[in-house]
Parts: sequence; C-alpha cells; structure tokens
Amino acid sequence: MIWSSGCLHHVVNLESLFAEVERALRDGGLFAVHDYVGERRMQFAPERLARINALLREVPARYRPGGTQEVTGPPPYLSPFCAVRSDEILGAARARFEVVHEGRAGALFPLFLLLDVAALEREEPALLRRLLRAEDEALGDPRLRACAAYAVFRKRR
Repeated sequence: MIWSSGCLHHVVNLESLFAEVERALRDGGLFAVHDYVGERRMQFAPERLARINALLREVPARYRPGGTQEVTGPPPYLSPFCAVRSDEILGAARARFEVVHEGRAGALFPLFLLLDVAALEREEPALLRRLLRAEDEALGDPRLRACAAYAVFRKRR
C-alpha cells in the first residue's frame, strides 16, 4: 500500500508520479489518496464564494480568528505549485488504477479553515449544526465541486 496525504495537489507531472506508484505496487496493491481536488490554483467558483460568504456573515466575529469577513479568492500566501493540477488528480488516478472507494467533502472549502470550530461546538452548537447542514446541502449541488477527496485505488492486474 502507498498512502498520499495532502501532497498531490503540488505535483505538476501526475502521470509520471502515478506511473512510479504503479511500478512500486504489487498486483492488487492499494494506493490511498487524501487531498485537495478542488479548483485549480484555488480559483474558487462564484457559486462557492457566494455560499461561503453568506455563511460567514452569520458567524459572529469571535469565531473567525483570522478576522476573515469575506473570501474573494485564493489565500495570498499560495505557493506557485499549490493546486497546480488539483482538478485533474482523480481523473489521472482513475485512468491508471481501479477505483475501490471515493469519498468527497469540502464543498464549502475553505469555510471551516476560517472558523474556530472547537469554540463553535462548545458555545454555539446550533450554529455549528447549521454550518454542517449547509456543507451537506452544498455537496448535493452539481455546480459546486467538492474540494477534498479520500480515495483508494487498486493496481490493475
């Protein structure tokens, strides 16, 4: 088994890397991936930004430790290689490996990174439940691409 967590979205040549993974695995070996698979270079879709910003307006400032009032685009500290081909990770993996499992989350990414979730859970559990319901609803919206994936692939025999 080979495990990749949070690094594939920095890889330019996915096909070459996946060929190396394939060579390293025995027949039937597993390749597990947990990564950002949303919009390339975190150029978030207008629909995602609108939903995130509407929800941020409902969250009191004390639960927004960075003081973020609105998300307008990618974070300013973004590396040149961050999310360079994030939108192609799963497709490139599917082309080379058999899919065993694919789970998606983060339709409202990066909302929960901007919040003090532990404080919300302690002090405003109803608001946290509302935000989690909004995430579930967003996952069902075909206009929003889930930004996180946990997938397991198998080397073809």
